[in-house]
Amino acid sequence: MQINLRIREPDLWTSADPNLYVLKVTLRDRQTIVDEFYTQFGVRTVALAKDAPKLLLNNHPVYFTGTACHEDRYGPNHRQH
Repeated sequence: MQINLRIREPDLWTSADPNLYVLKVTLRDRQTIVDEFYTQFGVRTVALAKDAPKLLLNNHPVYFTGTACHEDRYGPNHRQH
């Protein structure tokens, strides 16, 4: 079974405004509900810019902040457990 879903002019998901939709799926055997579930999902595009090494979310660049600071050696500045 395959079902196609089209959302006209969706509210796009972003980290600043995480719009979510709820999809309800109901499986029936004639009029009897056999199973039912809900799931949340967001609509967005993710791509890599062709002109520079940038990640694009909904055609806008995404900038990551913070560091990946770690140390490979155990020393006197480490807390002992």
